[in-house]
Amino acid sequence: MSSKSQSIDSFLTKFPELPAPRILGETAIKVSPFGFGAYRVNNENKFHKKALEEAINSGINLIDTSSNYSLGSSEEMIGNSLKAMAFPENYDESPMVVISKVGYVQGTALERAKQLKSQGQEIPDMIEINANAWHCIHPEYIEWTLQNSLQRLKLNKISGYLLHNPECFFKNNMDTTEYYNRIEKAFSCLENLCKQGLIDFYGISSNSFVSSEQSHEHTSLIECWNRAQKVSKNPRFKIIQFPYNLVESEAWTNQLKSGLNIFDQAKEYKMGVLVNRPFNAFKQDRLMRLASFAHHEEAQLKAELHTALQDIIAHERSIEDKVSLPQELIWGQILRTHFQEIEDLIDWIDLLNSQIVPTYQKAKNRLPPGRDIQSWLLVHEAKLQSLLKILYRNYENQSAIKSEHIKGQLIEACPKISKKLSLSQIALQIYLNTPHVDSILCGMRSPTYVGDILDTPMDLDLNRQELETLLSLF
Repeated sequence: MSSKSQSIDSFLTKFPELPAPRILGETAIKVSPFGFGAYRVNNENKFHKKALEEAINSGINLIDTSSNYSLGSSEEMIGNSLKAMAFPENYDESPMVVISKVGYVQGTALERAKQLKSQGQEIPDMIEINANAWHCIHPEYIEWTLQNSLQRLKLNKISGYLLHNPECFFKNNMDTTEYYNRIEKAFSCLENLCKQGLIDFYGISSNSFVSSEQSHEHTSLIECWNRAQKVSKNPRFKIIQFPYNLVESEAWTNQLKSGLNIFDQAKEYKMGVLVNRPFNAFKQDRLMRLASFAHHEEAQLKAELHTALQDIIAHERSIEDKVSLPQELIWGQILRTHFQEIEDLIDWIDLLNSQIVPTYQKAKNRLPPGRDIQSWLLVHEAKLQSLLKILYRNYENQSAIKSEHIKGQLIEACPKISKKLSLSQIALQIYLNTPHVDSILCGMRSPTYVGDILDTPMDLDLNRQELETLLSLF
């Protein structure tokens, strides 16, 4: 047994109450069945740090991040947290299995890429997705990004390094042969990085593993495996990652030409399987949150909302004779007209972050100076904050209704599911019953989320027919 495996065993045996760890494919590395998904965490948020610490102290040893998550701040938070918790930076001595990704070019990496291009030294195979994000899996970019990731993570080596959605290639190129040529070239680079002792194994995280084979953007595991075999007789291509949830269940339901689904194919090649987006599902380009939400007393909430809207609108109109308010400041009047068009909490948070908060901040700076105006603005900000909190509870109720409906459908289809569990816990039970899932990457941005995930009972036992019935509901 390697020193890495010994370190992991020593760590995981401290948590016998957790579901049994699973072996990540052919890597021989044991991982907790729930992984800390670090997509939306950053180094500035103390709750994110507390959540990671809570997860690790509860027995989670798998951490999944990417070089572009929070523009590198996700990796920084992980590195700083592991150091603060006194985990060794030496790979073989640490029980933590850290996986990162390369592909998206954003933040300082994008600034560097643009500067090189302006100087005629463009990194090869660069794909310009939009103004804020490019994509590249060329060896030159892979090697540069890995060095930065290791520095941010404060590690001398990481367990896994994945090509991140290489299907971005199809943004402006439909040449399938060239697509796999680039993957093969990246694999050759990753094999060398394994030999250098910087990574233990590599793989691909792709949304298009689960797409139909008729789709031009489908990523074929068979073809990727064949390319890995061309690079090495014993390739370190050991892991794949893709979306899997109650709504986006194509990983299980899509039968490939081989007659297998992607889970079965992965087993055939002895690949480790990580699944992501367990609670965030997309259906007809709309995000569905597979989680339970708080309920609030409906009549009282409506009364509070009516009063708050009247109050802020009266305040907005009280100053109309002194100043012409920008549209971006009269959110009371706008929301009274349009708040019923917003369907749920997800849509509300999106509107809040993309429009209300940024436009309000800019608009208030355009107001003329004067004590009366500034006094009015202070009161308006307080009234707006109060209204926004009430609306949050209103949309929380709407999301709760949707979640309870989904939960009811699941329980009706499979009565052995406990009514006492949250929707996210029921979903996790179903995922854990899916053959060949090694770890479920869960967003754990707060200790509360960590607790909800780790409190999931492991007593649900589904047969294949029951699993297929549940996955066919949505």
